[in-house]
Amino acid sequence: MKKMNNMKKIICIGLFITAIVFVGCYEYINPLDPLGYYNKWQFEPMNGGVSLNTEPEFKIAEIKGASGYNFRISTTAEFIDGTVEYSSNYDPGTWIGDDVTFEIGDTIYWQVRPTYWFIPAEWSPVISFTIKDHLEIGDKYAGGYVFYLKSGVSEGLIAAVEDCSYGENAPWGGAGVDINGNDADNHPELYSELDDGKPNTDTIIAAIDDDPDYTYAAKLCNDLVSNRYNDWYLPAYDQLLEMRDAIGDNGTFIGDFYWSSTEFDADNARAAVIPGTTTTSTGKDARLYVRAIRSFTY
Repeated sequence: MKKMNNMKKIICIGLFITAIVFVGCYEYINPLDPLGYYNKWQFEPMNGGVSLNTEPEFKIAEIKGASGYNFRISTTAEFIDGTVEYSSNYDPGTWIGDDVTFEIGDTIYWQVRPTYWFIPAEWSPVISFTIKDHLEIGDKYAGGYVFYLKSGVSEGLIAAVEDCSYGENAPWGGAGVDINGNDADNHPELYSELDDGKPNTDTIIAAIDDDPDYTYAAKLCNDLVSNRYNDWYLPAYDQLLEMRDAIGDNGTFIGDFYWSSTEFDADNARAAVIPGTTTTSTGKDARLYVRAIRSFTY
């Protein structure tokens, strides 16, 4: 297949069924993004990420409309003849490198090429990850960036790779509703500690989620599906500060206020600037940025 450099190419396929004609026209916006769907593909291991398994599973989801795909795996950045290649007719799918040996410290490079109606697209950009025997703060792993590792146990916290709704901000929600049942300083049922984000998120949604069209911070996180994970929540205040201190300078934060799931009182909730040092309690109707987190074990 000829390479195309930022050119548009139209492929029209006619499917004839008795007297009925169905014509589908597929537009290649660029050679690496057939149908404009590349930004919706989700890969694991993540590009630039980490695997703790010397026999990792390569997973891909959401290849819209693909009838099949190929994996191509190498331990060098340049793919050459003899590179392992695997074909599948399933979407999504998993490839397990049973006949490939990896070692701690190896950087693995892989690509995916979907097929649309038996016409192969271009290979995706090269995706790479490194095999390690331990995790570190800032590693890209299990759907996002590791920002907290609990001492003595194999668990921690991960921040999503980007803000919810692609950087749009949102209210905290429930202005005038005292979700604690009392003033937060006297009866703090919405805690601020490192394991409180999930229960806080559930409590907020149970208290104010009576309008399916109303979008607010906790709901954005709860509804998020990112890099194949759907167990995200709005960080509690201490989790928000831990995220700020650990990875706030990694280039993915906007430099403005982000919501926590910790309520201050019926009209206000806690927030912090990331990156930065400013913290505040502000009105729940304020539209601030939202970054979801998830808990993980390994």
